[in-house]
Amino acid sequence: MWTKFDGEARKAVFLAQGETQRRGGRTVDTSDLLLALAQRENSRSAQILAQFGLSEAAIRGATPLRDSEAGEDMTFSANLQRVIDAAYRETLRSESVVITTAHLLLGIMAVPSCTGAKTLDSLGLTGEKRSAIVD
Repeated sequence: MWTKFDGEARKAVFLAQGETQRRGGRTVDTSDLLLALAQRENSRSAQILAQFGLSEAAIRGATPLRDSEAGEDMTFSANLQRVIDAAYRETLRSESVVITTAHLLLGIMAVPSCTGAKTLDSLGLTGEKRSAIVD
């Protein structure tokens, strides 16, 4: 599966796992991925977020707190799996050969019920603005 991700996208997923641990969780969620996408200053996703005036600090401030989770194994939430599936579909739509951080950001926006999309909505980056990212 990871061979379909470019280096930046793989690193973002790795950073999302770190966010999960830092925030006391065991389930990697879309908000963790969104924070990771914002951290990579030179990534396409961070550039897109910056175009809309969204910094890592703003996203972190708008991200809901989470309850601590017990256990040792880290898993992906069902919504994160949906986001990855949506990112893959976006990759196919754009005729790209790999999933990029921009595709992951679009994947978050494609799952409006996820915490990452709700955070973006609360900051003004709504699904209607998706076309500005795609174009």
